[in-house]
Amino acid sequence: MMIKILIIDDNKNNLIAEQALFSHSFPGALIITALSGKEGIEKSRKENPDVILLDLVMPIMDGIETCRILKDDDSLRHIPVIMLTAAKTDSKIRTKALQTGVESFLSKPIDEAELTAQVSSMIRLKKSETRIRNEKEMLEEQIRNRTRELEIELEERKLVEDALKVAVVNAESSNRLITAFMHNISHEVRTPLNGILGFSSLIIQPDYSEEEKAYYFSLIKSSSDRLLNTITNYMDISLIASGNLEVKFAPFDLHKVLVQLFNQYKPICANKKIALKLELPEITEHKILNADEELFQKAFSHLLDNAVKFTSKGFISFGYKSHPHLFEFFIKDTGVGIGEESITLIFESFKQEEALPHRGYEGSGLGLSIARGIVGLFGGDMRVESKKGFGSTFYFTIHHKGNKLDQELPLQTRDEIAIQRSPLILIAEDDESNLLFIETVLQSIGVPVLIANNGKDAVDLCRQHGEITLVLMDIKMPVMDGLEATREIKSFRKELPVIALTAFAMNLDKTRSLDAGCDDYLSKPFSGDALFEKLRKYGFLHP
Repeated sequence: MMIKILIIDDNKNNLIAEQALFSHSFPGALIITALSGKEGIEKSRKENPDVILLDLVMPIMDGIETCRILKDDDSLRHIPVIMLTAAKTDSKIRTKALQTGVESFLSKPIDEAELTAQVSSMIRLKKSETRIRNEKEMLEEQIRNRTRELEIELEERKLVEDALKVAVVNAESSNRLITAFMHNISHEVRTPLNGILGFSSLIIQPDYSEEEKAYYFSLIKSSSDRLLNTITNYMDISLIASGNLEVKFAPFDLHKVLVQLFNQYKPICANKKIALKLELPEITEHKILNADEELFQKAFSHLLDNAVKFTSKGFISFGYKSHPHLFEFFIKDTGVGIGEESITLIFESFKQEEALPHRGYEGSGLGLSIARGIVGLFGGDMRVESKKGFGSTFYFTIHHKGNKLDQELPLQTRDEIAIQRSPLILIAEDDESNLLFIETVLQSIGVPVLIANNGKDAVDLCRQHGEITLVLMDIKMPVMDGLEATREIKSFRKELPVIALTAFAMNLDKTRSLDAGCDDYLSKPFSGDALFEKLRKYGFLHP
């Protein structure tokens, strides 16, 4: 590497002599000269010399001031400075020069041997300092890099710790939810089941009067209804959560459905001595809503059930308001109300404001979750306004989205069928208890029946007995299932009504049954009244 020597002297002759001297002592070195302190500083910044020879006595800016500026500059302070002085320079001046950072002195006239030794020593000093500085900078860079790595590592560790904390919270929440689910399902299944089993054993005892047995039977019926509702709710929330709840959009008379709900809940409210009000817009014509009628009624029923459950006095009112682009439905009650801190929780599954196991109200805690899930499937929103002790108002919206207020409802394809003079009903059912129940109900009104224990037998009997007027077809049977049997029967007796019977009770099963050719659908368990209603629909009983 080429050595760079900078000589700063205001005397040109001195510069020429010193340049010749350095060229002889350091052959191949680059000798740079400057006639003033200012010029010397500029060339120092430009050339970064290995050593600077600086004359002490110069006009405008002497060597001491020049050295001070050099040593105050972070980029130049590492360059060794040899001050050129007269032999008799005052010691105070030398001391002042040393205080500014001068590394060494050379007395004029310059001795070549001393010059060579001094410059060689300064060059070695600079190289040593440069090496140390480079090592220091490298070490500092390594420390900075390692610090950054540690910071990144700490940040990543913090992210992992935060993620673990979230996972722990989620796991604890999940465990609480599972615990709530297990407690809830245990309570909501065992409680009505206990009533069913207990009163079933009492109803056959000869020591009780017919009046007492009738009362026990009513309790068995209410417990059975409660158990069925619980199971249905668990199925519904599972289908909503998994995205498997099928929605079948079709136009229906909105006012008719709301009036049906009013008539359904009016006696329930009357028993609790609370008023029930239906509030509709001030219009005379009926509104047609394009949605899934069955699911709409289910969502509305859950909200009304909730209002009835938590209202002990006052009133419940429900209805809707029609806006340009949506219907806004409401259910208002004067019940216990909801605390502000609980409003965000009530739509979660298995949640009521009173925590388990001390809550004072029965139910699965799924009603509001199901209602909101159904409204969401319609593309709507649900919210609640409530104050503890002052009642609640639930709102949900359904966008018009194709709802034409003046559109016609689809005509029923089979409103009535002429009453048969000699009905003969085929029961296709492989479960003995279900078969006995249906057979007993039909025989109680004098309807003759034929029995098939599998789908293949049902098809064969329909071929052999042209007098069969209705088929009650269980969907899940051995040999040939009910769907395949229905397809076979419809291939040669298209007009023969077939009513599907299934314990699955899902919309998808209803759709599959209708697609297979079934004319109607009954979900197990069903009552004798539900069966009679189907018989009336198809003309086998008088209205």
